[in-house]
Amino acid sequence: MIEFQKRGLPHAHILLTLDIYSKIRTKHDINKYVGAKLPDSIADPTLFQIITRCMIHGPCGTLNPNSPCMREGVCTKQYPKEFRGKIGENINGYPMYQRKCTESVRVGRHDLDNRWVVPYNPWLSKEFNAPINVEVRASIKSVKYLYKYVNKGHEAASVRFENENTLDHDEILSFLDGR
Repeated sequence: MIEFQKRGLPHAHILLTLDIYSKIRTKHDINKYVGAKLPDSIADPTLFQIITRCMIHGPCGTLNPNSPCMREGVCTKQYPKEFRGKIGENINGYPMYQRKCTESVRVGRHDLDNRWVVPYNPWLSKEFNAPINVEVRASIKSVKYLYKYVNKGHEAASVRFENENTLDHDEILSFLDGR
């Protein structure tokens, strides 16, 4: 589903379904399809450029306290994340992605590391050369999320041109169309 954010930018929600042989079942599978670390700049310079340009959160926190994601001095998206040697799961069904402690790289005006990388799929990032946030979700809350976006509909505006002295306006239909 593609919707337009309040700033007017398109935002897509994509449900990828995998066949029975390629379902994400283990932590190894999660690492295979989703990464939250900076790619090797020498082994894959194209992916490194895309990730450093499109998939870095913020910066926020002490680096930028006026960032839009900041509420009461804390990032609402919980960045920077903690370094992790292995992948793990938290209580909301989202995995805590592997983020090894590595050297920082210069992104804009700041030196950032794996703690600032938004989860991504390497193939999708290279294929579309665009910011595509990918999350593995294994919880009953996933059903609620999908239901919300499938049935959300789109925002609409209504414009009507009419001649003077005509009375063919249906207020109820206009209200329903506007909803």
